Parts: sequence; structure tokens; C-alpha cells
Amino acid sequence: MKRARTRFLLLAISALAAGLFLSGCASRKADQSNLALPDHAWLLEMIAQRMEVEAGIARARIAASLPPVEAEEREASLAALVEQSARAGLPPMPVRQFFEAQLEASAEYERILRGPKGEGVLPDSQSPPVPVSAVLDAIDGQILATLGRIGNIPSDRGLYRACIRKLRDRGIPPRPARIAAAPLLRLPAAQLGTP
Repeated sequence: MKRARTRFLLLAISALAAGLFLSGCASRKADQSNLALPDHAWLLEMIAQRMEVEAGIARARIAASLPPVEAEEREASLAALVEQSARAGLPPMPVRQFFEAQLEASAEYERILRGPKGEGVLPDSQSPPVPVSAVLDAIDGQILATLGRIGNIPSDRGLYRACIRKLRDRGIPPRPARIAAAPLLRLPAAQLGTP
């Protein structure tokens, strides 16, 4: 019954999620006043869109009374991203650290949505959009392509603050926003290919 309900929920609103992603790409412009390069602005935009998609997934899991994503699922996602980065010629460790932060930020946001007792109270104004995995895969592909163009994971306090502002403007709570932006501070500017 839960599987059928989840499948119905996925089918019913996957088109909406894809539309949200595509409209977000076209309509959201990064605040480039604090950013040195357009690729940096695009990276921040993709981090923000990734968090929005992950938030939708968390809301849908809560609405469908599904448990939080297990550590094994997150590790499998991470392994797939590292494998994809290796195929693109990017060193695995910096990419792994970057996406570990993104996955931890989404897990933290899900914990916040579920509340202290884990029952998952959703604000009335937020419906649970469930994107298809292809949307998340497309965002991750854009992040990897951007990191390849930049040539490194930028380590810059200004980008870190701009990323947090962007995430907060999108309704992401402070702690998950700081976790998602953390690679822009704590990671060295590890070379990820030729700029």
C-alpha cells in the first residue's frame, strides 16, 4: 500500500518538479555583485537548486510516511557521483567531500522537517513536490561540469556567504545552508582539471 501510494505520488507530480527545475534554470539569476566569475555564480545556483530538490524529496517522504533516507542510500548516491566525476576526469576526493556536504545538508534539512520527535510536520504552505531522479541527476551533472570548468572547488569566504544568502533566500534553514556551503570554505582549492 505504501509503495503504491508513493508511486502514485511520484507520478502525479514528477512533471511539476521537472517544470520547476527548468523554470528555475531560466528565471533565477545569481547575485553576481559578490561573485568573481559566472561559473561561480552558476555553481551557487546549482547548489541552491539541489537543496530545493532535496527538500522536495524530504517533504514527499514525510507526506508518504516513509522513513528518512538511510546512510546506505546516501553512500550509494555518493559512490555514483564519485564514479561519474572520475569518468569526467575529476579527482574523486574533493568531489566526494563536496557532495558529502550536500547530502549531509539535505539530511539535516529532513531532520528539521521531521521535527524533534521525527513525526514530520509540514508547514501548510509547502506542498511536497517529488522530482524524478533525472532532475537531481541533471543538477549533479551541472555541478560536476561547472567544477570542471572552474578547475577547482573555490575556497572563498565571499562565495561561502553568497551561497548561504542564496540558500536562505530560497527558504533553506540556517544550519543546512551552512553545511551545503561549507565546501566553499573548508576544502582547499584542490585542482579538478584544467580551467
